[in-house]
Amino acid sequence: KKGLITKQVYKKSKDYGNAPASILGPYCASDGDAGWRLAKKYVPAAQKQKWWPLFQMYMKAERVLARNTVEGWLVDVKVLDKKQKVLVREAEALKRDFLTTLGRVKMRFEGRGYEPHEEDLRRLLFRRLRLRPKVWTDSGKLSTSAKGLTQLWRDKKNARNEAARKIVEMVIGNGKEGDDKKLGLRNYEKLIGTYLVKLRDRLVYRERREFRACEVCHSVPCSHRKTTIVWPAGHYFCPGYSLAGAKTGRLSSRPNIQNIPPVIRTAFVTRFR
Repeated sequence: KKGLITKQVYKKSKDYGNAPASILGPYCASDGDAGWRLAKKYVPAAQKQKWWPLFQMYMKAERVLARNTVEGWLVDVKVLDKKQKVLVREAEALKRDFLTTLGRVKMRFEGRGYEPHEEDLRRLLFRRLRLRPKVWTDSGKLSTSAKGLTQLWRDKKNARNEAARKIVEMVIGNGKEGDDKKLGLRNYEKLIGTYLVKLRDRLVYRERREFRACEVCHSVPCSHRKTTIVWPAGHYFCPGYSLAGAKTGRLSSRPNIQNIPPVIRTAFVTRFR
């Protein structure tokens, strides 16, 4: 069943939640049964280990993240679409200036998105404009990363080339996402392609819901005082979290919501009104 899910669903949507219930039900049941059998066998021995309190703390965090995944975040679609239109308009204007600058150095750029291809950028900077390279990749190629391009200007000969400096500023900009500084083509490519488009595709519309739950822990049943919780109708974003997904032990998510820039983060609104 797992192989069937992987072939039919996971390659297209990267989300097991879109699998049909006839496939997902037996898969989750067998997965839960296997986890229960493993826990029944190894938990008594694991409780004697020193890392068991850390595991209990992780499980408390998992409950919070699981509730956040189910409930989701309310997103104002109008704000999201408005920001996308503004960013696309700015990116198109910057790309026109970039193509005009390339025309002056007699080089064409056949890119579909906003960010130029690495090979085209290497050919432009190091062959056509004859800049002295400063940084190489692990595979031995000339680096076109932000660090590699900014270090080009430490060479006095490279600093004299105003055309190359202008091209590099158009590609990497002179600030990070969300700052008031000028953004580059790479910044717009990341903001629009990585965040806005993918975030818009993952939104799920939900009708207004109202239920009775505990105002302390938001669970039912509970011995605390009950209150009425209202989830307004709207588009919700439900991320996926993992506490053990990264080698460093940090919290990881899919997509990486921890790096959502402030310019897009304002589209997330509270559902408690």
